[in-house]
Amino acid sequence: MPFNLFGAPASASRHSRQSDPKVMLPGKPGLEGTHQGRVITVTESQQQILKKANRSIEDTWKALDKGSANQLHDIIHTRGGVIKRTSACRAESTTAESRPWRAARFRAGNCGEMAAVNGLLLASSGISEPVSVCSALDGDHAFVMVGDKRINGERIYSDAWPLYGRADKEQNYELSKRYRIVKEYAPQAANPDVREQLLHGDKASREEVNLLYQREMRRQGEPIDSRDLNSLKHIARRHGGGLYQQYQASRNINVYYQTESGGSDTQLKPEMKRSVYESRRRRQDDATREEVAELMRNVNRGV
Repeated sequence: MPFNLFGAPASASRHSRQSDPKVMLPGKPGLEGTHQGRVITVTESQQQILKKANRSIEDTWKALDKGSANQLHDIIHTRGGVIKRTSACRAESTTAESRPWRAARFRAGNCGEMAAVNGLLLASSGISEPVSVCSALDGDHAFVMVGDKRINGERIYSDAWPLYGRADKEQNYELSKRYRIVKEYAPQAANPDVREQLLHGDKASREEVNLLYQREMRRQGEPIDSRDLNSLKHIARRHGGGLYQQYQASRNINVYYQTESGGSDTQLKPEMKRSVYESRRRRQDDATREEVAELMRNVNRGV
């Protein structure tokens, strides 16, 4: 189903639209809120965390640019290549410390790898709050949480896995309410070298991806020819676990975060850079209704 798109606010200046064009995040019909949306008040420090968390989500997508092996739009966009890369990434065991580096090297992963990279990026951005990589207990999901409820009861959730993921306060995060922490980063000084290495460090060659993928398939007793990934039937057959079309994780995508001082210039709107949005939207558009239907039919049939 197509999303409703909301244009830039009329109050935005011509200069700001030209120098840093942004578009409002897509929402689904029936979500609460109007064009202006619901306003949630946050402190100045929370607003800074929200902004850094959004930047970390964007950087996670730069590091894992092939996407997730359980998102239909990423599977179709890469013609199954993201499954190959995720399988190769998981062909060797990792620790909580090594997982984000290996995921960045193979440029792909599901929510667990997305959360690992997102958490490390956010922790190294210079935040005076603990950053936790969490595994849901009420579903099969992973995400990042900033803050300690024992101190102020206010936490920020950051989830890079959805196509249009963004940072949210806990009250507006939809995908999990119960979790366990799998990796916690103490507050630390900013370290831009971490971001540089995750985004631009050594990347696995196509030959290495193919080799590890074939090895993993043989280990599972399911040898597969590379050309099979050109067929959606084979993609469906070889993929383990659920398949999703998760576009956002917000309970209400139209939430505006505003600091206590008030005023439109203090608002963090539900928007992203136009270039980023258009890149994500191409993935959504690539996953045509016919292709998604074929993939899901074959998953359900177990072919």
